[in-house]
Amino acid sequence: MKILVTGVAGFIGEQLTEHLLSQGHEIVGIDNFFDNNDIDIKCSRMAELGVDTNLLAETNEVEGKRGFRFVRLDVMDRAGVLELCQKEQFEAIFHLAAVTGSYFTRRDPAIVFDCIIYGTTNMLEAARLCGVKHFIYSSAAAVYNNGVPSPISETAPTDAPLSPYAAAKRSAELICHAYSRQFNLPVTIFRFFTVYGKWGRKDSIPMHAVKDVLSGNEIKLLNNGYIIRDFTYVDDVVYPMTSALHQMPQGINGVPYEIFNIGRSKPVSLTNFIQAVATALGKSANITLLPDPTLTIGEAPEIYADTTKLESVLAYSPEWEYEEALPQFVEWYLANYKVTFDM
Repeated sequence: MKILVTGVAGFIGEQLTEHLLSQGHEIVGIDNFFDNNDIDIKCSRMAELGVDTNLLAETNEVEGKRGFRFVRLDVMDRAGVLELCQKEQFEAIFHLAAVTGSYFTRRDPAIVFDCIIYGTTNMLEAARLCGVKHFIYSSAAAVYNNGVPSPISETAPTDAPLSPYAAAKRSAELICHAYSRQFNLPVTIFRFFTVYGKWGRKDSIPMHAVKDVLSGNEIKLLNNGYIIRDFTYVDDVVYPMTSALHQMPQGINGVPYEIFNIGRSKPVSLTNFIQAVATALGKSANITLLPDPTLTIGEAPEIYADTTKLESVLAYSPEWEYEEALPQFVEWYLANYKVTFDM
């Protein structure tokens, strides 16, 4: 199958592309290499796909391994996106491109809205005009209202987003539904719950946890450490996403539109997760529990997924316990920190 992956230089985009290539698909990946202090790790991710990013100084298209092709292109470029889709005639699109990170949410939310809402509209329009058979979109658990009891199902309220990022992701979901309903475009949406693994985002909790434990830094946890997450290893994300290629969304009232949570469905406290990181490193974690209940704006104290629908419809049950996955993650970090990326 010929597939387009947007945001291919991102954490999940690169891992997803690796898996799709291993299945024999023909993949074209696009990314704008947005300068959000992650350029070094983005270049390293592309090197994993056989792409020499030094060549981007001379051309916007570079060949990688196993027939992979990278095109430097911004999803904000409506004409460029449409031209590429017309030329390549993709059968499916995995749309993962987004501006992420709390820094941009707080400092420049307009960038977040532009990329996620306008960029998603551009991709849907290209899919509609070029006859794409399946549009698969990456959303986030952030769309759920604060205070929704966990485990959270796909039908939980999403009308009071906690942050501009959450509002943008929910808006994009609704735009996807409009295209699916109006133009009969099959759309599958996955809401991610705290994904971690090799080549992860440098601003993510797991990446900082490894760095802080290694450095012996004091790790201050608010709310007495009562911060519950559904830490999900990246393999438990890319496998169900690729399996969705072969199952068209059934939806409701004839609209080919489905939403799935992707999580571990096992709540883990941030304190226990950091202690497990320390165990994998053979070190002690310097954790200080603070009674202050005030979390970062846009954060909920407890959030983990109900994956019943994922398991029943896509027949995928998350496999990786965090105690088993963390040693692999830590091994990758130790091999690459200060080598292919810095923090």
